Amino acid sequence: MPTGYVRRWHVLGRLLATTVLLAGIGALLPAAPAQAGPGVPGGPCVRINRAPWIACPMVPLHYGPPICEYCPIFFDFRAVRVLPPAVDFEVSRLIMEALDAAVIAHRTGDQGLMAIQVVSMARAADLLDGTPLPAGEIGYVSPDGKLIPSSNATLAAAANRVADGVGAFQQAATAGPADAERLRASGLAALADAARLLGGGIPIPS
Repeated sequence: MPTGYVRRWHVLGRLLATTVLLAGIGALLPAAPAQAGPGVPGGPCVRINRAPWIACPMVPLHYGPPICEYCPIFFDFRAVRVLPPAVDFEVSRLIMEALDAAVIAHRTGDQGLMAIQVVSMARAADLLDGTPLPAGEIGYVSPDGKLIPSSNATLAAAANRVADGVGAFQQAATAGPADAERLRASGLAALADAARLLGGGIPIPS
């Protein structure tokens, strides 16, 4: 069979598997109406262990010192072991991608974005290989792109729910089929909680 056809069937197979997975997870998630509000337009920038790079929804990569001119807030997660640089950034990017999709889905009602959340969180969990990833520093991004730490309770709660979601997907990676589906649904619910917190109107310092 020509290489092009093999690749095409491989991609179609992955899409079908993701569709079946989402159908099962969707049955476990409560329906929630979209809530528009003056919150964060998309997800925050994400980094791990104060790395000299940051993953941003608007541009693929910022190198240090971390500077972002696009996102109003940032989350820094704390891996309990040092990750290889390539893994560190890819996990940051995947979590950013999943959270950004969750925030946009919350604000628009587009549940089709759930596929991005599932694939990104599952891949991040695989790359972490059992390494816990609790929430760390949170804060704002100044108009000139500098990261300003904050103790804002809403931001902290959102970051903690993202960490809960990552943990649930990590547990799902080693669980049996039934438990894995339940854990992935729990991880998506945690992301949805974070999205509601971020979409509820967080005051951004000028």
